[in-house]
Amino acid sequence: MVFAAVNAILLYLFLLQLPYGIDTLVFSLQHWSRLSPRIEIVAVICVGTALVALLLVKWLDSEWKSRLVYFRRQFAHPGHRAFFGGKDPGFDRKPLLNTYPEVRDSAYNPQIQMQVWRRLFKRHEKGTLVVGTYRSWLLLRDLYLISVVFLTAFLLAWLLNFGVPAVLALSYVFIYGAQALFLMFSARGTGTRLEFNVLAEELRIKPGDREKARKKRAK
Repeated sequence: MVFAAVNAILLYLFLLQLPYGIDTLVFSLQHWSRLSPRIEIVAVICVGTALVALLLVKWLDSEWKSRLVYFRRQFAHPGHRAFFGGKDPGFDRKPLLNTYPEVRDSAYNPQIQMQVWRRLFKRHEKGTLVVGTYRSWLLLRDLYLISVVFLTAFLLAWLLNFGVPAVLALSYVFIYGAQALFLMFSARGTGTRLEFNVLAEELRIKPGDREKARKKRAK
């Protein structure tokens, strides 16, 4: 909610062709009557954009959210590659294949990998390695989606307002673009960490053991 509000304020200032900052926000509010009726229209657009972003986060299902985070149409969630493929988890996954032979028997079918991973997640979702990572994954994924909505709204507004000074527009490009990229890569990294933390819980691997195993394998 706060993140959406901050982004709405930034969009509000851009549409008024004002540089971002507390001083300019206060200035616009102090001179509301002078900027009327444009300022009312801008306020409605920004509030509407915030509501769209929040509703999208609430109603979009997890599969579509994963597609937007990972830019994959199929098998977007890293759980589809939990047992084979994807990044190196830093520990040996072979014991899991012996416990869950359906993964190997399916020729590492992504759907089967995801089904087995979900079963493990349900079993270990309150585990030490999983609970915090899962909360971070949900938060970063939703913040990223909100940032994408506002980045899209900003780009559309920029296209419709070619009169905005280039220096001013580029400063907002940096803000909206940088936050979207940061949140995207943060969400991706956290999603992958969640994927492997679930497997680590199943294998009863402690947090420090993974780094030791990675160094041992590197030698």
